[in-house]
Amino acid sequence: MATTSLVYIEATLRPEAHPEPSAEEISSNARLAQQAEPGPPNPPEHPLAPKPQSAYVVPKKPTAAPEPIGYLPFEAVDQAAVPMGDWMIDTDVMPPGRSLRVVLKLWISATGVIDHWELSGIAGDEEALARRALTNLSKTLFQPAFLDQVPVPSFRQLEIVLVR
Repeated sequence: MATTSLVYIEATLRPEAHPEPSAEEISSNARLAQQAEPGPPNPPEHPLAPKPQSAYVVPKKPTAAPEPIGYLPFEAVDQAAVPMGDWMIDTDVMPPGRSLRVVLKLWISATGVIDHWELSGIAGDEEALARRALTNLSKTLFQPAFLDQVPVPSFRQLEIVLVR
């Protein structure tokens, strides 16, 4: 670890009768001032290395939904978030003639991106099938919710029916 040395310079007031300091005195004082100023800090001997990508574990199935902190509920906005275009749902993974009724909880950013989604109201094999169909749901783009003509993050819950 680098040590810092301090240099104290004692200054005294000159009586008004004394003449202005000479150029030599000024230059000498400037050298002292430069020596007293600390230089840039030395870099650490062992710089912090970034965490490898494997250090960030994202569970495939969240155990609990995050609290929608900062996300306004559907009822609290002037204009609710609405999808721009088609929902990114792949019902082709479902057997023909099959339908599933699911409840989706969506956390939508102020830029219209689905930050997080959660599936509920379904369990077992039907849940696995619904999750496969909803794999690309996060690619669905939304017009964000608005409050006082300003885009805001919002939370909403929808019941949808997946049909093939």
